Amino acid sequence: DNLYGSIGTVASLAPGGTATLTLSVTNTCGSFTNVVTATGVSPCNTQVQAQATNVCVVTENACIGVSKACDTVVVGAANTVTAVVTNCGNVTLTGITVTDNLYGTVGTVASLAPGGTATLTLSVTNTCGSLPDTVTATGVSPCGSQVTATASATCVVTEAPCIGVTKTCDTVLLGAANTVAAVVTNCGNVPLPGITVTDNLYGSIGTVASLAPGGT
Repeated sequence: DNLYGSIGTVASLAPGGTATLTLSVTNTCGSFTNVVTATGVSPCNTQVQAQATNVCVVTENACIGVSKACDTVVVGAANTVTAVVTNCGNVTLTGITVTDNLYGTVGTVASLAPGGTATLTLSVTNTCGSLPDTVTATGVSPCGSQVTATASATCVVTEAPCIGVTKTCDTVLLGAANTVAAVVTNCGNVPLPGITVTDNLYGSIGTVASLAPGGT
């Protein structure tokens, strides 16, 4: 073979006879046109020769998939971005990177076999609200083809702020001072800073720098 060298030999072949020779070769990606040459010698020492041409083809079907999830948390807690990468093709993918359009690199996967999956997570701290974001997974096939997939989800940060107050005032004799008492309660799920308590008749009763959930 003009590309692969010797395929084999046949010691003798009778008129009308056939012989099949095979050779296993490993090619890179693509199409490889090659020519085989058969040479023999007759009883009268005449050399005969024939050639045939065909093409060896190496193909791939590279494919990458990704799914993405993000949880819902109370403000102050971290969201977890989860990306699940899948090799949906028929060749191993290498150098896989997963990035998030808001948070940057989620992680990398050195190599992923066909049918394989890999889960990557990233802890992120967000402000309040809903934050849609997209992850992009990119890998490289053995033939050097780059494959990409994207998936989107929404990170949600919630709060349920709540403040409660009770008020009492005692009964005293004329000339004695009344005591106004206010009990402030944080009945929500987030800290409350900068609390002020005022009375419509007497003005400011006081302030509370910060009150944790459930605190008074």
